[in-house]
Amino acid sequence: QLVEGIGLDRVIDWLAGDPSGRETEGSAEMEAICRRLFGGPCDAAHRTALYWLGVARIGEQVAQALAYAHDQAVVHRDIKPGNLLVDREGRVGGTDCGRARADQAPQVTQAGHVAGTLRYMAPERLEGRTDARGDIYALGMTLYELLPLRPAYGATEASGLVRQITQTDPVAPRKVVTGIPLDL
Repeated sequence: QLVEGIGLDRVIDWLAGDPSGRETEGSAEMEAICRRLFGGPCDAAHRTALYWLGVARIGEQVAQALAYAHDQAVVHRDIKPGNLLVDREGRVGGTDCGRARADQAPQVTQAGHVAGTLRYMAPERLEGRTDARGDIYALGMTLYELLPLRPAYGATEASGLVRQITQTDPVAPRKVVTGIPLDL
């Protein structure tokens, strides 16, 4: 199915960006999409109860889609903001199922290679263990990024990311941004 929209990664980048640099091509469209997602002004300074509710709705929409896929014994294996499209109505859906596989199917990647995007991978994925829980972890990493508008792990090189993923916990988002509701 063709979904006309933009990647959630672009929304996050736009929200985290400098407001003075927002007068770029497509900013009116981006503002409209963000308003549908979050119900109000779309910049980091205006993250209100409506924004937090929007984050929860995004999580709910993606979790429902993943539940359906997992019920069909399909694991996506590359959930991340760039693979979640936001349509013009503010609905979020998954895309890029090129790494998806049936849960019980043999690995199709070469031995020693792990499919997916490292920044959003569960620690057990790095050991070659893949199941639906890895998709849920990746959704959690994506939702984390929507809270402080930065990734859970900041390393930029693969070795640093692996070390952070396997040896540390991310900083609690409420320590980075005040006002995040406890339930969220």
